[in-house]
Amino acid sequence: MHFDEISRRRIYEAIDKARTNSMQELRKAYQLLKYQIGRVPALMDFEAHGSIDAAKFFSFAPNASYVEFLLKAEKDAPPEVRPAGRRMLSYLCAQVGRGQRVSELLVLESMLAGERDNLREVLIRRLEREFSIKASDLHLQSVANVLTNNFARNADERKRNEGCEFLSVSADGRLWRPSAQLLEELAHGGDFRRHLGELVEFALGRNRTEYGERYADTDLQLYARYTYNDVCRLLNWPGNMPANNIGGYRYDAATRTLPVFINYDKDEDAIKYHDRFVSPQSLIALSKTGRRGDSSDADHIYKRTEADRGNRIYLFVRKNKNDQEAKSFYFLGEVEARGAPQTIELE
Repeated sequence: MHFDEISRRRIYEAIDKARTNSMQELRKAYQLLKYQIGRVPALMDFEAHGSIDAAKFFSFAPNASYVEFLLKAEKDAPPEVRPAGRRMLSYLCAQVGRGQRVSELLVLESMLAGERDNLREVLIRRLEREFSIKASDLHLQSVANVLTNNFARNADERKRNEGCEFLSVSADGRLWRPSAQLLEELAHGGDFRRHLGELVEFALGRNRTEYGERYADTDLQLYARYTYNDVCRLLNWPGNMPANNIGGYRYDAATRTLPVFINYDKDEDAIKYHDRFVSPQSLIALSKTGRRGDSSDADHIYKRTEADRGNRIYLFVRKNKNDQEAKSFYFLGEVEARGAPQTIELE
């Protein structure tokens, strides 16, 4: 088939605007699989039967989770999960449900198996034994931040997720135990434990199939898709960072990492940043406006000071901002700046 340029552009625009995680689409897939297997499907059933990606149940609405979907779709036998447990499951779906990093899932799995003390040491041993990962202090702190609701981008977000603490961490950060909130929900009965277990099982399986080939010593996988939130978390940043504060790239001094985010096709009313590939191996990228060749940004990017020698720059690219679902970027690996910074005038 041959498409002219206008038709091709309209097809791409339609794909960008399409939503496959709407309640209507999810309900269709759910009912079909329920009819096939004769019972309410678990998350892993969608994987086993080649149905939709069950991670879509985590994004059909704010605070989405499979439990929230079932409460809307399953009127005859809705899950018995208290509001506190529902908030905890929604939080986990957003942060770790897609299986991009295994560490939080191993902690949760260990707690479900009855581990109550020294969860930090259990995680260190399991990462090394099962995944050949030597956990750094920065990585362990990042995991603790996610599971104690301290990864939030600001106080308002932390308050919205109040009660979503899964770990109790000692003052020196070395002793991890299950939080009182988690133990209370596990002890209450109902369906919370089952749904938590199914979520952990699903996310661990997804980690193996979708994110099992780690790039270098990171928690990223080449050519996988990541949101701003994902990147901040997977690079072990102390906390989440609003997209507006990242503004195309941002340097984190604690981890010495600098992710670069590029929207390849710009909106007509956007600043004309002419980032572009000039070959499969070379990219021309522009700094934020108002930066000069002797700025700290240039120091971080060109690694001109002793403190910047070990910086690592990671490239993330997406077509444009019009993706109605994931709002995510493809990870294209680590990059190095060549030559010297050049000053240009934007149109």
